[in-house]
Amino acid sequence: ADSLERERTVHKHIGDYTLFMAGVFPEFVRRLRTSKVLISADAFLDYVQVGKRSYRIVSEFPSDFPGGPSPLFRKLSENFELCVFGLGYVRGDLDRLRDPTFQHAKGRLLG
Repeated sequence: ADSLERERTVHKHIGDYTLFMAGVFPEFVRRLRTSKVLISADAFLDYVQVGKRSYRIVSEFPSDFPGGPSPLFRKLSENFELCVFGLGYVRGDLDRLRDPTFQHAKGRLLG
């Protein structure tokens, strides 16, 4: 069971991370993919496809498994692009509000 729990946790984390980065810092994801210097193995990933797949895997865990299956993760997988779009609006608000925590993170990621 520990192995399955870990697998579910890892896929949930991958979905969460790719959704957040694609929605809030899309230019960072683009820069990873177009950089002439390989910064990270993540440069080869399609964040949207990886995120959708990870959330789908989480949604397919058996009903007797703790925390699974979850219609929430099925919806996140099916509507990943819409969620990315929505996070873009959140990012716009954070930019307009000049939120210091966001500005710090943005500066570190985007330079």
